[in-house]
Amino acid sequence: MFALLMTAGGALFCCGTPSAAPTADGGAQALDAGPRRDASFIDLDGGPVVDAGVTGDQIGCTPEPAWQTVAPFWPEFPMQVAPQAAWAAAMLPEQPCSNGQARCTELAVPPQKSSTMQNRKISPYPIGPEDAAFQLAYLGDRNYESCIRVLAMQPGPSGARVVGAAQTGGALSFPGIDMLPSLVVGHPVMGANNEQPAEILVSPWERYTPRFKISTRVEYPETRTSQNRMYLLDTFQRELEVRDATTGALLAAAHVPEEFNTISMQFAVGGDLWMEVTRAGTGVELWRVDDKAAFTPMLQKGRTSLLGSWTDGQTLFWVEHTNRTAPAKWERVELWSAPFRKDPVALGSSARRVVDLTATGQAFRSVAHAGYYALVTREQEVLVVRARDGALQRIPIQAPWAALSVPYVDESSVWVNRPYGPGDPGDPGGIMRIGLAPWP
Repeated sequence: MFALLMTAGGALFCCGTPSAAPTADGGAQALDAGPRRDASFIDLDGGPVVDAGVTGDQIGCTPEPAWQTVAPFWPEFPMQVAPQAAWAAAMLPEQPCSNGQARCTELAVPPQKSSTMQNRKISPYPIGPEDAAFQLAYLGDRNYESCIRVLAMQPGPSGARVVGAAQTGGALSFPGIDMLPSLVVGHPVMGANNEQPAEILVSPWERYTPRFKISTRVEYPETRTSQNRMYLLDTFQRELEVRDATTGALLAAAHVPEEFNTISMQFAVGGDLWMEVTRAGTGVELWRVDDKAAFTPMLQKGRTSLLGSWTDGQTLFWVEHTNRTAPAKWERVELWSAPFRKDPVALGSSARRVVDLTATGQAFRSVAHAGYYALVTREQEVLVVRARDGALQRIPIQAPWAALSVPYVDESSVWVNRPYGPGDPGDPGGIMRIGLAPWP
């Protein structure tokens, strides 16, 4: 979640409020879905600011000569965006995994200047079921300890290629997790009543030419995008907006229902947002939000927690955890699947158990693509399942490395995020690509 990397810009700002406010029961009134400029739009200020004299100290990163230097919000906070001609050079090289993992290579991340930041140095995120890609953010600048570089990565049979790249020193953020085909840049600003509404700018990756710039009441947004619908959610302030991803038009706004104790965005597909939710007396449930900001329960099983939900657009997968007996220990853990449906009755009635995973303890970090589903278990094992027949491959991660998440999977390989260390503070962690055995 890149919202944690945001820092306030220090500017005073006051914006108009959306014309549709949440209702008392947590719902929302839909707004005009046509292109319109409401009070949240901010005039674009001439597009890119290119200045050969901008220094690394101003950007907060070592300047890349072939990249565009731009100022999305203020001249004193520039950033850099790679034009399409510079994408290939931005790709990280692959090297054999040094832990002895079979059929394994990893992306070689350059060393970062000693940093006091206590977060992970490398963070990959699946972009979404409708895009065969993932987003990679990392700290890898020898000269600036807070320089964040983001790459949009498109894997293929022989590796991956970059389809978007940007870097900033931290005064700005990249709130978009599924940032294809667009670059999303944001920052919070202090409002008149000490609130911190965010400003968001959206541009094509190929060349920095902003489509729109908006102010949103969603202070620290995560975003998911599907079929020209952009969902912005602040899980702390519990505000949700739905916007047209092409024009920026506000389609709907809502406060997350008060009955939700926790909320977690999972993915957007078919124009809708899917999220994992807990309520009083329940386990984790799966809910869907449409472009009118209407919340619909899709899978609910009492106190059984449904974790690791993901879809490739054809099949929905989730892992059921029943009767917790100890921290990270459950009486029963099972992987389930169903043909992807938007109707909760049809979805539930077609569900089937794929495999018992009770021996793993728990399993929840997952991804799916083109008929394959991958997840990480507590025992630091990666599982890959073929949707059509439930065929399974188990991939133990060779010590001393471990697995944190899986940003991408296909028929031939799975990409795995490993944590920094262990035992080596200078090891920033990495992204492994592990080849799968031939399927029967």
